[in-house]
Amino acid sequence: MMGTVTFRDTDRQMAGSSRWGTAGRRSAQRTALLCVSVVMIGLLASAQVRVRGAVVNRDGVPQRGCLVEFFANQNDPSPISSSYTDDSGSFYLNDPPSRPFAVKISLGGRSHWTTARVGGNVIDPTPLVVNW
Repeated sequence: MMGTVTFRDTDRQMAGSSRWGTAGRRSAQRTALLCVSVVMIGLLASAQVRVRGAVVNRDGVPQRGCLVEFFANQNDPSPISSSYTDDSGSFYLNDPPSRPFAVKISLGGRSHWTTARVGGNVIDPTPLVVNW
């Protein structure tokens, strides 16, 4: 039959053309790689900094269950960040601003004020020492 194209002929034509052949596959691979790269860069940019601190008493015993609140100053009614200590006395803050803070540590009706500076991924001093 003249003018009739079979399925195999169509496959060969598409494979040989620059639109569907090796060049087309390379272009699609580059586009896919670019999309994955953009997504990964976005995820890295939005990654949070997690800062670890700890609370101990005067004898160096880790204090679990403490509410640790970071304030701009002692007169500020709302904490900028807060966390609870775990069984090892550790607490974590996500993306805290780098600056000095007034820190209130509370446990069972007791509270203790201290100061600390957050910078990068460090809380200074660590551990925070309560007076009970």
